[in-house]
Amino acid sequence: MSVPGVPFHSDQWCVALYEMQESSEGPDPYVPTAYRGSGFLFPGGLVVSCWHCLHPPRDGKVLAAIRGNDLDAYQFCLLRDVSQDRSGFDLATAAAPAFQGSPLVLAHSNSSIGQRVMTVAHAGTIGRLSDGDRGSLRFEQPTRTLQGYVTRTFKFQPLDGGRVVPSWEVDMPCPAGSSGAPLILTDSLASGRPLVIGVIHGRHLALSEPDHEMGLPNYVFGLAHYLDTVKNLTGDALGDQTLHEYMLGHGAVGVHYMLD
Repeated sequence: MSVPGVPFHSDQWCVALYEMQESSEGPDPYVPTAYRGSGFLFPGGLVVSCWHCLHPPRDGKVLAAIRGNDLDAYQFCLLRDVSQDRSGFDLATAAAPAFQGSPLVLAHSNSSIGQRVMTVAHAGTIGRLSDGDRGSLRFEQPTRTLQGYVTRTFKFQPLDGGRVVPSWEVDMPCPAGSSGAPLILTDSLASGRPLVIGVIHGRHLALSEPDHEMGLPNYVFGLAHYLDTVKNLTGDALGDQTLHEYMLGHGAVGVHYMLD
């Protein structure tokens, strides 16, 4: 992504999450076997994502974060201390010791309705067999920049009757593979310290009476965990701290401001 006059280096903090298995072939000791979703880095090698992207794999596989937009020249780090938010929300943290640097800052206070927001996610990542049914699995990992604005805050009730989730509703596409990506205030990019106000966790359909004459479909909005939920995130990688306390210790909590 580019904003006029603003450098933007998402490869410093945007990660793709994969299941990995050990390999005796080729130069890499581990190879990706399944794409899980998007995630992002905070200072100190802390990975934040959704729990449905980071729940434990089966069959002895391990979880890893991959940084870089080219899967022929990527960096990967096996994740440690992977755990769900202790409050039970669909949020998770993990430690990626090899990935220490990140310019992302946790917002101190909530945004306003109508605020411009964006994210970078590996939405649409798919795996293909390189040589038919017997070939190795090769992933096509696009890095997509998505933009929109906050339409409202509300308590999202999943259709399966699960836990109510305080959420930002955003007028922004959130295709499959976007879950776990950060919701960032667009106006904060100019500072070089993008402000995170939420974590994308899905999308929902705004049901309405269909317009048969115009052929207008129902509208799909993106969903992101509300800032207060993210600030209170807990997990093994955070020790006894909340995410907000952890970020204060790293000097990475910022105030919201508007550009003229």
